[in-house]
Amino acid sequence: MRAFNVSVAVAIALLQGGCKPPQRSDSDDADAKTERRETARRDDSKDRRERARDKRREKPRPKEDEPRTPDGLGDALKDAMKLLGSMAQGGDVGGLLGQDARKDDPVEPGKIIVHLRIDGTLEELEDPLDLFGMGPRSLQQVVDAINKAATDPNVVALLVEPDHVGGGAAKIEALRRAIAAFRAKGKRAFGYVTSPGAKEYLVALAAEEIAIAPTGAWLVTGVRAEALYLKDLLGSVGLAFDAVAVGEYKTAPEPLTRDRMSKEMREVLDTILDERMAALTAAAGLRKISAKELQDAIDAAPLTVAEAVTRRLVDLPMGRDAYVAWISKKLGLTEEPRLVADYGREKKKFDLASLFSFSNIFGRSKSDVASGRPKIAVVYAVGPIFGGKATRNPFAQDRAIYAEDFVATLKKIEKDATVRAVVLRVDSPGGSATASDQIWQAVEALKRRVPVVASFSDVAASGGYYIAAGANSIVAETGTLTGSIGVFGGKLVTEGLFKKFGVNREVVTRGKNSGLFSGAARFDANERAALEKMMKETYKEFLARVAQGRKLDVAKVDGIARGRVWTGGDAKGRGLVDQIGSLADAVDAAKTRAGFAAGADVEIVRYPKKKTFIDWIRDGGVRVDALPLLLSRAMKIDALDGPLRKWTALLSSPGPWTALPVEIRVE
Repeated sequence: MRAFNVSVAVAIALLQGGCKPPQRSDSDDADAKTERRETARRDDSKDRRERARDKRREKPRPKEDEPRTPDGLGDALKDAMKLLGSMAQGGDVGGLLGQDARKDDPVEPGKIIVHLRIDGTLEELEDPLDLFGMGPRSLQQVVDAINKAATDPNVVALLVEPDHVGGGAAKIEALRRAIAAFRAKGKRAFGYVTSPGAKEYLVALAAEEIAIAPTGAWLVTGVRAEALYLKDLLGSVGLAFDAVAVGEYKTAPEPLTRDRMSKEMREVLDTILDERMAALTAAAGLRKISAKELQDAIDAAPLTVAEAVTRRLVDLPMGRDAYVAWISKKLGLTEEPRLVADYGREKKKFDLASLFSFSNIFGRSKSDVASGRPKIAVVYAVGPIFGGKATRNPFAQDRAIYAEDFVATLKKIEKDATVRAVVLRVDSPGGSATASDQIWQAVEALKRRVPVVASFSDVAASGGYYIAAGANSIVAETGTLTGSIGVFGGKLVTEGLFKKFGVNREVVTRGKNSGLFSGAARFDANERAALEKMMKETYKEFLARVAQGRKLDVAKVDGIARGRVWTGGDAKGRGLVDQIGSLADAVDAAKTRAGFAAGADVEIVRYPKKKTFIDWIRDGGVRVDALPLLLSRAMKIDALDGPLRKWTALLSSPGPWTALPVEIRVE
């Protein structure tokens, strides 16, 4: 909201045509102010025009890489910046400009401990409207910072503090791998926790030593999966969902058609949880305790700090400041090290009096300017998959893949002769089958010019797997959820809701299946047969795409498909994945396929490019899904908002759909 207030303030200043806010001076008295006003009145309009003209003549030409503005607009923007400055001084903007209103604060030579605090969800992409570079960092930005610290002679240690870690198993694996690589460079890594759960503890275990807050607790109570079943909720308001699915494990419609979990879904979740638990207990060796000792601790949790220390789950109870002093002493430092929280973050220069500083904040970043060097393009496919183009509210937090936009990006890359290989970074549960196929075809066209390597994050399932199936190779994390090769279709039946409110629907039709997607009634026998035929054809096409890309027999693909969700480790054993590894490993694989020498310095460019504030205004539009908001708010159950929003967005477009089963939370 603060960023919005700033943009409004800037807009006001622009609309005022560059009207400057009055400058305040404590030494001004009433007579001086009166004299200045009289002097201003004595200036006739001719003199003012002459001074303005002379000033324009003296104004230096902007550099080639600096934006040009129409006459008069530059002064308005400068005035807007001055207005922001006065707001910052008055406290209206507060912390938003508090750090970045000054010049870059370069790290001075000296001993540094990098403080890596992970608080919240690790996202694949940074906040699209983080204009001042102060928002949460993406997973790759965090990994880049760790890698940079590993080769920085001023950095003596890494203090990892995981707190309320969000994101799935794949992102946690990537983070742990980066910390391990840091330690492999001969650097020291220390962990600090307050009241860790399983995710926080797994991250901290990558460090050589773990301290815990004296007033905290050890809350590693195990892993669990939850799925919300909404059939009865829909029925309570007269709604029902009628669906057809191909593949016994394609349980995506389950939360809308059942009131409890199917045996197929339970089988899949049992497999996933077994692997998650195995990963947790395998980490016991890092604490020099047995897997049984860790399992016993988990079964006894929550544990007090004293119990956690006694069981050797952590090393010592200590406040963070005291722990930093402890680390300093342990490293044998003679001077107190500096704890740097935002290490590696590129701070934007923000001179309140500069038009071009304003452009740096709200305009295009210099990193977006293309060079003529050979490149590896990393293309992020994040969120559910829809057809068409995005019309989004820039302040919305949801991520999505829109086929038309995504295909346009791939075609742009295809025409760029400097791009030698592409890494398709996927974190998607799928969505529209038609949109997924459009993206698949664009990947196939791109692959004819350059090699394409797919890299899977937390989820690359169903449509998320579909779009990557044709890649030259696929790299996944062990904990990635993938596969779910299947298809379903259905509709929301609203007749019961209408009757509750006394609404009578009258229908006139032509054609046996004209009401196929109408909410007036469930599918009749003829409609269901027609829908099943369409679903089977789509499933057949999906199998063919996978068989072609993975160089497998269609019958073999069918045996491991049928909607079944696999972890990355299981998928590799079944030929759906080539390699277990990180995004960096996928980039290395792309370099090799592109013919670069090992260790070659190749420029990495990322897509989609981060939109500027001006881009959002130009391309704006708001996508609103009213049904989930109304239902969840009316029922006063906030937990339903996410699942209902997902389903409403999905069902707003015609099937068939290829999406991950239910709204699953694995904790």
